[in-house]
Amino acid sequence: MANKLIRFGRPQDRPSLLNEIAVLGHRQVTEVSRNAMLPHMNKRFEITYVVSGTLEWLINDELIVTRQNDILVTFPEDKLALLGGHFMVSDAYFMQIDLDYDGFMSESERELFNRKLHAIEGRKISLPTDRSILFSKLISEHERQDVFSEGLCKGWLHEILTMVVRRSEGWEAKTYLNEYNLFKKSLLSYLETHVSRTDIKVQEIAEHFNYSESHFRFLFKKIFKTSPVDFVRQFRVDTAQRLIREGSLSITEIAYKVGFSSSQYFSQTFKKELGMSPREYRKSLRLDSGRIQDMTTSIYFMDQHFPDKK
Repeated sequence: MANKLIRFGRPQDRPSLLNEIAVLGHRQVTEVSRNAMLPHMNKRFEITYVVSGTLEWLINDELIVTRQNDILVTFPEDKLALLGGHFMVSDAYFMQIDLDYDGFMSESERELFNRKLHAIEGRKISLPTDRSILFSKLISEHERQDVFSEGLCKGWLHEILTMVVRRSEGWEAKTYLNEYNLFKKSLLSYLETHVSRTDIKVQEIAEHFNYSESHFRFLFKKIFKTSPVDFVRQFRVDTAQRLIREGSLSITEIAYKVGFSSSQYFSQTFKKELGMSPREYRKSLRLDSGRIQDMTTSIYFMDQHFPDKK
């Protein structure tokens, strides 16, 4: 098989689907490609993911060797070259990220990723498992380019950037399942602390977990199969149920304790979720408690007056 290059974004290529991705490509080298990357200076962040093989880079005259599942991050104005200019036998994805462009990310999102990427030390990040599927999906959607492609690419770009940033900060989860489980626990802990607030905003929660708002929504939907707003509302109602069962607070006190601005709005939301008002729910608990007490008394009576024969 001859050397293969798929690329999007440059004038001679098919266009990139996202303004944030200036260049996107996949290079498979089966025969050494000589004088392929001589010293040059990029104007953007560049991310290279090595699927297989070994690539030796000179970055600002410093030698960096990347191997399977390594990610190389170079900064704007870095002087970049392959050692000897040669692409060795390898398989790698690459993309140049333009975080100064006013695209689908908000200004705060672009600033967050800009700051986090600039803080990466050592340029090279090693991943514990193969994550090439994310880059492969980006390439596939750029080749397909239907009505769904742009939206999908937004989510995968966010996931790639977040993966790079979090891994560089010492995120040691071996699989994304571990990340999701930790995310769930951290989110529930955060909501338990802030549930009494009426003004919890999605952007605020996202920033607390170092996510952009759009990627947070994407990740949230993937994990919980619902939106952050619906999840927070359900969390408030679940917490209210627990407080009603504990029985020490009035309905109005519970409403304010779980972040509702009025007891009337709380009752409407509670009834919409459970099919009964908070007062009806409390009454049903008392009825159930009474039935259990009656059953306990009856069982005691039967045991006392009609003991089992031995």
